[in-house]
Formats: sequence, C-alpha cells, structure tokens
Amino acid sequence: MRILISTFLYLGMSLFGADKKPVNLISSSGLDYYCQGGVVVDGVAYFTAGDRSRRLGVPHKKDFPAVVAFDTKTFKKLRTYNFEHTYDSSPLVFQKKDGSWLIIAHEHLNSRTVAINRDTGKVEWISESNQPGRLFFGYSYFVRDDGSKLILMACSNGLHAMSSETGKDLWWLKRKSNGGVTPCVDQENGWIYYQCPGELLKIRAADGKVIESTAIKKPFKCISWNTVLINDSYGYYIATYWYGRKEWDSAIRVFDKDLKLVWERTGLPIGTKATLTYADGKLVSGSGNQWNAEYQGNAWKYIAAYAIGSGEVLWKCDLSEHQYVCILNVPYFNGFFYAQTQEPQPVSSKVFRINAENGNLEEMLDYNRSITSCATGIIAHGKLLSGDLHEDRIVVTSIAKDSNQNWIGPFGDPQTHQMAVPLRDSVQLVKMKEIARDSQFESSIDNNRYLTPVIGCLDTLMTKGTDQYGSEHSPMFSSIIEMKKQRMPKKAPPLLSGQRKADRAFPGGNLQQDMFTLLAMYHISNLTNNPRYSKAADAYLEFFLRRCASFGNGLFPYGEHAYWDFQKETCTYPTHEDLAFVPREFLDRLWAINPKATEKHIRQLEKHFLEGDQWTWNRHASINSNKRPTQPAPFPRHAGFYIYQWSFLHSKTSDPHLLALIQKTVKANRTRDRNNLSIFSLGLSLLRANKELLGKDAVGSWNAFGRDCLMPLVRTTKDQPSQGRILAFVPARESPKPTGTYGFWDKVYESSGGYGFVGSEKLSLMCLLAHRLTGSKEHLQYAQAVWETYQRLSPPEDKPITPGKYGGLIALSLDLYDLTKNPKYFLHAKRTADRAIAELYSNSLFRAATGKDYYEAANGVGPLLIELIRLHLVLNRNDYPLPRYYSDT
Repeated sequence: MRILISTFLYLGMSLFGADKKPVNLISSSGLDYYCQGGVVVDGVAYFTAGDRSRRLGVPHKKDFPAVVAFDTKTFKKLRTYNFEHTYDSSPLVFQKKDGSWLIIAHEHLNSRTVAINRDTGKVEWISESNQPGRLFFGYSYFVRDDGSKLILMACSNGLHAMSSETGKDLWWLKRKSNGGVTPCVDQENGWIYYQCPGELLKIRAADGKVIESTAIKKPFKCISWNTVLINDSYGYYIATYWYGRKEWDSAIRVFDKDLKLVWERTGLPIGTKATLTYADGKLVSGSGNQWNAEYQGNAWKYIAAYAIGSGEVLWKCDLSEHQYVCILNVPYFNGFFYAQTQEPQPVSSKVFRINAENGNLEEMLDYNRSITSCATGIIAHGKLLSGDLHEDRIVVTSIAKDSNQNWIGPFGDPQTHQMAVPLRDSVQLVKMKEIARDSQFESSIDNNRYLTPVIGCLDTLMTKGTDQYGSEHSPMFSSIIEMKKQRMPKKAPPLLSGQRKADRAFPGGNLQQDMFTLLAMYHISNLTNNPRYSKAADAYLEFFLRRCASFGNGLFPYGEHAYWDFQKETCTYPTHEDLAFVPREFLDRLWAINPKATEKHIRQLEKHFLEGDQWTWNRHASINSNKRPTQPAPFPRHAGFYIYQWSFLHSKTSDPHLLALIQKTVKANRTRDRNNLSIFSLGLSLLRANKELLGKDAVGSWNAFGRDCLMPLVRTTKDQPSQGRILAFVPARESPKPTGTYGFWDKVYESSGGYGFVGSEKLSLMCLLAHRLTGSKEHLQYAQAVWETYQRLSPPEDKPITPGKYGGLIALSLDLYDLTKNPKYFLHAKRTADRAIAELYSNSLFRAATGKDYYEAANGVGPLLIELIRLHLVLNRNDYPLPRYYSDT
C-alpha cells in the first residue's frame, strides 16, 4: 500500500507555514475539532474540545470555543460556546427556575465553572476559582424544593454544591482527592453519595452534612468516574469503583444505603479512568489500562457481569483473541452492552456488541484505525458517539434506528449515573457501522502530520538550500542555512557546546552528513509517486561523484573532517574518515550513478593502512596524496567500515583480492580487547557483511568472531542501563558519580550523529541490531532498560537539543515497538516526534538545535527525517519497506 498525498500537501501546508500565525480552525461539521465528553439533550449534542489538538496546524488556542452544539441527525454545527480549556470533562445542560437553559463547563486552568445561556451565548454566571484540578469528568445535580438545583462538582479539594441560579457555593465538603468522582443523587430521600480517596460518604443534600461515612481499604484511589445509584426491583445499592496500581489492582465495591459493604471484587484488571455500567441487575466494567500498564498474556481480556445483589459472576465475555489495550466504558442500550476499545496508535480500535442476558459477543466492528479519548462514549438517538484525540473529532457509530433517546448527564441519567439507555420496544438494532467520517481533508492532515515536515524540509533544501555560491553552482546542499533568509550565512554561527569546528562543513556541504537526507528523498518519491525528489538526489550524487570525487586520489572528500567548499570549489580538510557506517542502500545508489568512482573510492580505503608487513591502520587517510599514514590509530570500528565496503565491492566484482583484505583485517582484530564499543561496532559490521553482501562467499568463522565481539557489552561491563549509567560515556579523567547519569541527556550534541555511536540511545540501537542478527535477548533487554531510563528523565531546559538526538530516541522507540508490539513504545515515539516538530520545525526547515535560528546538516537532520517517515508508515499501517539502517555504529 502506498499513499498519495499531493492534494493534501497543496491544501495542508498553508496551515502552518512560517509566515502564518496559528489560527483556530473552524468546520461546518460539529464533529470536527471536538473529541472529549458530551451529552445529548432534545436531539442536540454538546461536546467539549481537548486542550490541544493532535492535528498538525490546529492550535486550540486559549480562545478556542471549548463546547460545540450539533444536530445528532445531520451533525451540522449549530453553535459554539466560548468556554476556555475544559480538558476531558463533559458539559451539563439544564433549565433554571425561570425556564431558560444554561450550559455549564469546568475551565480547569481557571479552577472554575462557567455558565453560558444556551440560546444567547452570553455568560450568566462564573463560580469562584476554587475548583482546582483537571481530573473531573462531569456534574450531577439535586433539585431543591424551590425548583432550583444544587450543581455538584467534585474536584481535588472536595465536593462543591453550587446554586444553579448564581454559581455560588451553597456548601463545600472539603476533602483531598486525586481527582473528582461524580457523586450520585437520591432525589427522593435527599441523599448524595460521594467517593474520595479512602472514604465513601452519605451526605444530606440540603446542607452538606455528612450522615454516614465508611473507610475504604486499598485499593482506594479516586480519579474521575461515576458513583452509581441503583434503586429498582433488584434492591437499593451504591456501586463504587476504586483504583490502585496499574495492573490487577482495581476494585468494585457495592454498599447498601447505610454504607454497609454488601460485596466486593478486588484484584481486577480495570483501567485508570474506567466507569461502571448498571442494567437489568448486572454491574459491568471494562478491562485493561492505557496509562503505562503492561498486562502480560490475555487473562485480563474479558467483560464480566456481576449480580448487583451478591457479586456473583453471571457471565464473562471472553475477548482474549482480540488485540486491544483497554476498554474503559461499556454503555448499555436496548439489551446490549457496547464495549469500545481505547487504543494508542497504531492499534486498531474496535467496538463489541455484547448480549446483556448471556454475555455472548454478538458483533464486532473494527474501525481499522486507533481511536482514543479520556472521556466516555455515550449512546443517543441510535448512535454511539465517542471522542477521538488522534483525529480530534467525534466518531459516530450507527447501532439502531427509530431511537430518539437522549443522554442528558455525563453518565446517562444525571443523578443515578448508570451509563444506560432504558429499553424501548420500538427501537430496531442495525448492523454496527461507522458513519459521518467524510471530512477527508482534516483526516489527511492528522494522518500525514509526520510526513508533512519531512516534505517541507526537502522542498526547501531543493529550492533554496543548494550550492548557489562561488564560481560553480551545484545541486549539493549547504550544510548550514539561515532559517529566515534560507541561504548559507556569510559567517558561521557559534558552535554548540561539545561541537568542534572540524565537525562543520562551512562554507560548503558534506555528502556523508546528507546521506540520510538523500535516502529520505528516494523514499518520498516512492511514497508520493513524485520523481522530483529522487531526481534531485541523483543530481546531487552525480555532481559529487563526477566533480568532487576526482579532487584527489579517489577517496571521497566527505566524512568527519573533509567537505566540499562552495566558495573555493575544492576540498577543505582533505583527510578521509568515515563519519558512520555506510549502508548498502546508499552504496547501491552510488554504484548505480557512477560505478567507476565508487569502485575507486572503495579500493583506495587501503590508503588507511600503513606501509610494511604489519597490517595496521589509521582511521585518518590523506585524500589529496598517495602517502599512507606513518602512525597507527587502529580503531576496530573503522576496520568494520572498510570490511563492509570491501564486501560490497566484492559482491559487484568477485575480486578475490578484496576477500584477502577482509581476512587480513579480521585477523588483525582477533587479539584486540573486546571490552569496548569500537570492537562491538566491528562485530556488527562483520556480521552484516556476511549476511547482507557476501552470499556464498560468507565465512562462518567471521560469524563466530563477530558474535564474540558483541557479548562483552552485556556480560562483562559494569554498565547499569536501568540506572542511567553507561560507563563508556563517563568523561575522561572523571569517576562516575553515584547519582549521575552517563550517556543520556548529558550527551546532547554528541548524540546528534556527529560522533557515531555516542549516546545510550545510539548504543541501544546497536544492541537491537545485535539482537536481530543473533537473537540475543540480553541485547534486547539492555536496550529496553535504556528506554525505561529515558522515561524517568526529563530533557534539559538549558541545553539545545539537536534533530539527531530526537531522531535517535524515535528510532529506538519504533525499533522496540517493531520487535515487541508493545504500544507504549509507539506512543513514546509519537510524543517525541511531536516535541521535535514543535521545537525544531520552522519556516520549512529543521533547526540545528532547539532555540537556534539556523539549519545544520551535521546535527542529524537526515536521521530524524528517516524516522519521521517510519513513524508515518507505522501510523498509517503502510507496509512500504523502509530499511532500518543502523548506521550509528
């Protein structure tokens, strides 16, 4: 599958161009840009917006109207209401004593409730700013004798009872809480049942006096869900939910009217913001947890119905054959429970229709994309309405016809909170089907959010970033470009901390620094069916191989030191040293364009080796003369680079001399100390050469030696990756500090790609390559430990962060996701990419580092582009074969 996106690019780029100030986008559809909690009153749906949109170019600024009203038949927007950020809470729509209708919502950043007239849009009242916290889902109310209402709002400082007429607190029960569980109301008896951490209370509605309270043992956390009142033929009960640790530590507890425990179920696999549903004598909740939980196996995948009077399991719907992360809400409608999965991308969301009588799974709808919201899905007018943060819109699923039932409270009935729509004989169920998803333009913006900056950057490099300097212009890219003027500056910007002048290619360009950018161009041409990117990349390589490669002895003027000077039209610093591993795909491109120059360069790698019988080498070699080094600097890492490139040339020429060179180089390394990263890199290159290039000429003993080079890292070093301590990255002449971290955020510029394998994320990628080549679980575990450590650490506020650093973290997360299918890795990759784009992408280029106003290829832009493409492919379930290059070895 390949995705055509030219129309999207034409439409979408204008939304976030450099000269455009972000604006709040609008749509005639009420479904777009609203994705959180909702209610339906008289056929009109009222939904809230998320504080931030995950659609690129949709800012949701502070003045974005946080509540929308739309028709549930046509989905046409009727009106928006100017509430400020409401997080994931639901609005409430009710009548005042005088018959006028109000909409209220909680502005969490302002710690207050605001009431707006439904028909005029004018603010009627604002509560005191004494309602802190964002973990509040919705209101309930008690109708007073005079016809006014007590509006009940639970938050982190207790339960507020506000006047529906003025918004003023009539009473306030002060308690400390993690969030706000919406209390249920017994209107007839004048009682309110309220949960807070470790306590369940029965309160007199008239004055807030506590009538009864009972202590709750662990688990006893309260976040944001519903307390449920049952008062029917099955009895009078208060159903409560409590949360503990992330896995297998939730509880359902049912009490009588005097708060005596009737029954409890503990050790349940229920999520952080799950809700309870009651219908026909059965109490139901979901399973799984989206918030950093790691359930093993499938035992947790079920929906159970408990008898409300005894806690007996009446049935259990087994969902173990289905892939999902969590089901938080299971609303009831006309004899069926509807369990919709909440998924991080790219897990495909589903909704299960479960027979309420016997627990049979009657039907499943697969949405073929990820859907998630912190708010509950609701059922009204024959439709399941659920928010989706990924696409920033309301998902509509048709489940019945001839239904006109509303959903007037955040959990259905605004007092009992049973998450249920009563049975109606006239209603006819239909096959579940998603409808009203016709806003293709907006969806494409979200689906291509990671590809758009890649294409924008490449377009700028091709049109503004080429060599337009000196006496000879060329299609090579300038290594440094000013963001505003989009030209190579007259003077080089100040160096970043840790950056050397020799790392730069100024004033000019460095092919090896552009290697992944050029590879990205070939892939973008394939994905978009637009050849202009591959043609531009070919032109760059053709010029380099014809003009630059002929400068000296045939070694390419690129790498860690050498580059092509655009003003002098010659090589500056004519010393060859490979910056990193050169992958086969890039060598293939070079060979396809100019095999003669490519072959000469690879053969001239012998110039790194000293004269004489002792086969030793120096990572530095002269480009502008045939003189060999006189002093050794025999890094095993660089020997691996030579071995791989000789193997590539052998695959083209079958020249036995090349195999002899490899044999001699392998032999020269067999006696080296293997307890260092350079020998680890050599082992990887050797295994790759055997597997990827040599075919029938592969040498089995090289595999054994290569494996031997890999094991000391995980078996004999004293690294503590789970503690953030990679000893190879302790600065020279320093002893590791007990609380210090080494190889993580202490290595920022060095991890950008300019120093190969520096940085724990780059080392972890090497470990994952080792795992792929050998099956070693120890290397996989090492990489996972590094990833877990990054979850505990925050990026430094005082250090510029480069594209390569972010690219390495994205690569690590996506590689772990590919190997384990654990969505937490994908979610982290997405969050890292969002941060990288927000902090680095400006004026259609990527900054050299956060806070800098210039582009610099040396800082790892190319690897970031590749990983953003990879993230795009995973997000869209595109099976395009993008290689993993593992070049930071």
